[in-house]
Amino acid sequence: MGMWKVVCVTDASAYIASWIVRLLLDRGYTVRATVRDTDGTTSQLTHPLEM
Repeated sequence: MGMWKVVCVTDASAYIASWIVRLLLDRGYTVRATVRDTDGTTSQLTHPLEM
């Protein structure tokens, strides 16, 4: 039976956390991420969305 590589990253819209998400994705992990309430705007999510 294979191991699932699933990770949860909290506040993934933060700069350092977004790079951790990228690193995990590059290494084959499935990433579940949480972000703060953006009040309907995506300006804080620009960096993570570009990945």
